Amino acid sequence: MGSIDMSPALGNQQPPPPYDLYHNPFSICALQVRLCILFGKLAGLEAPGIEFIEHEIDIYNSGQLQEFYLCQVNPRGQVPALVNKAVLPEPIADSMEITYYLFELYPSLCPPQHAATIRKLIQELHGISFLALAFFKPRHQAYIKNITSYIDERLARADISVEYRNALEWKHNYDTSQQQPQVDDESCRQANEDSRKYLEKVEAVRVQHATEGSLWLFGGEHPTALDAHVAVFVARLQETEHEDLIPEGVNQWAKPVMALPEWETLLKGKPTHYSVNNRTF
Repeated sequence: MGSIDMSPALGNQQPPPPYDLYHNPFSICALQVRLCILFGKLAGLEAPGIEFIEHEIDIYNSGQLQEFYLCQVNPRGQVPALVNKAVLPEPIADSMEITYYLFELYPSLCPPQHAATIRKLIQELHGISFLALAFFKPRHQAYIKNITSYIDERLARADISVEYRNALEWKHNYDTSQQQPQVDDESCRQANEDSRKYLEKVEAVRVQHATEGSLWLFGGEHPTALDAHVAVFVARLQETEHEDLIPEGVNQWAKPVMALPEWETLLKGKPTHYSVNNRTF
């Protein structure tokens, strides 16, 4: 994503209206974005007056299929999504692009000397199928395979608008072509292998930049966006029986990060994955 011009909102030092951040507390991508915001505030270098209003979307009970959300926020019906009509020409509905946008608001998330590595490793992380890692059990695979049934129920109604019907049809095609194929056995095997190789690269970064007294992957005073994205990813792997994919060095690095007040603010004592929080799922 290219740089978004902030000058209309911030050029005269007047803060923009609050951003609307749509999320779910069990969405790995939404958690990564929210932890970026929490970590970004630690350095105290943010643009003045930046505020976020969080809106929880219940993605496990079809909240993402609401007409408002599909038609005005994110046609993919996913979280997170960032909205601010005063400074954004359209919603940012991709967690990686939201993260890159946050670099402008919180410079400490992407120090210039590490910018290329941070962007490369965040992009590589989001090339891994989080769905395959989290929904590998038969009952969860069946849930994903049946996910379009909730869209079919809405399409069967005669009282919906043309715009909403078109949005539902697009979402149906998206889920069929992009979501459902991610939970077959081969996709799950590939996601495991990708995760193992990825975290080996993260471990190499950690070892290269290790600095006494620093919690962070680049050994600095403040966390970067990579710290936020990797910490949430490691937590998800731990919760979903994938501890064997995590190098011991990364596992030990993550422990004090997950003991921080910001982590408690993010998760409020809950896990990152819905099925761990709700055993009946």
